[in-house]
Amino acid sequence: MIGQARPVIVSLSASRGLLEAFETARPILILTGAILPVLIALPNGLIFALGANATLAINLWGSFVIYAGTRPGWREYAVTFALAAILRSAYTASGSSIGPYFGAAWISWGSFLGLASLIMLGLRAARERDTAHGNAAQHFWAACIFLHGWILLVYALHSTPATLPETLDRFLYAFDASLGFAPSFLCGRILADHPLLWKCTIVQYDALMLAIAIVFAWQRKRSAPGAPRILPVFVTMLLLGFGIYHLCPAAGPGYAFPEQFPRIAPEKFDIPLEPLPLPTAARNAMPSLHMAAALLVWWHSRGSGWRRLAAALFLLATAFSTMALGEHYLVDLVVAFPFILAVQAAWSSAVPLRARVRYVPLVAGASMTLVWLGLVHYEVRAMLVLPALPWLLIADTILATLLLERRLARALPDVSCP
Repeated sequence: MIGQARPVIVSLSASRGLLEAFETARPILILTGAILPVLIALPNGLIFALGANATLAINLWGSFVIYAGTRPGWREYAVTFALAAILRSAYTASGSSIGPYFGAAWISWGSFLGLASLIMLGLRAARERDTAHGNAAQHFWAACIFLHGWILLVYALHSTPATLPETLDRFLYAFDASLGFAPSFLCGRILADHPLLWKCTIVQYDALMLAIAIVFAWQRKRSAPGAPRILPVFVTMLLLGFGIYHLCPAAGPGYAFPEQFPRIAPEKFDIPLEPLPLPTAARNAMPSLHMAAALLVWWHSRGSGWRRLAAALFLLATAFSTMALGEHYLVDLVVAFPFILAVQAAWSSAVPLRARVRYVPLVAGASMTLVWLGLVHYEVRAMLVLPALPWLLIADTILATLLLERRLARALPDVSCP
């Protein structure tokens, strides 16, 4: 008996030693994990982007929202704002300038407030395990997603023209045109005729990550667990979506038809249904992750009438902006519905996987996504000669997705379904 007990004692001692070593190294691991992607990006334009890139600035507003959601005291707020001012002053003193984009005077502050927030959260995570603020490390890594995600996506999407030299933009446009008009071109013309609307639309398009951060910060305050939180669903969506980009590479009408968008929509029977060589532009159109994320914002905003209304308006604005800016076709937005339904169902672990209300949306969402990918590649000609068919497919897909998601939401705890 004694001989059998020794390995257990040794094992327990070794485990304690490993835990103690991890606790000792935890601040270094946190610092390394946070700084490494930034160090890689610094010589590749990150510093310039802090002031010149509106998307990065709005993303980092999201980091500040996560930080504000931890409810720091007024003294910590004062330190954070002072640090942001120092970072901004150092940026301009180095000779870098704030970009000329619309609203840059206040939007650009997001870059520096976000960085200051990450520093404050990182310091808190390095010295504390669990605090009155909640889990410090979780808040820190959640806030890091808005910077690190931007860095990784830039690298990943910029690689797609080399890895995917041809796109299926002609097929996607042909499907849209089979509806009797070109939705992206129509939205683009509306935008082109209203300069102020164009500027506001760009800001709204760039505000996706900020909307995710707002919903996540609100969810962190909810006491009752159960429903899937928006941030892990969103990150999973990004990873899977990038993989699907390789199954159906497309860039959007603004890149595939640069001389015609948005004024002159090509005739649907004049488009050769063959891959389009496109030396530039990221392949990130199919499915629309913007639309998928906007659906997440709407789905995860249950429980408040005004919040639900704001999320619905954001969803509609996203549908318009993605097409009007030439980034997406209507079919991209449609495929986003079943795609994000499957991801949402996969994360709804509060409902057993064997339960029909969960496995049906999971399987149906994944199946519809794959069917749509095959349809736009191999059956577009049928859409062109049967104009009622694409309308029926779109209506069925959207209605089925909304119905299945609503049933799933009703089965989840801590979700109010008005």
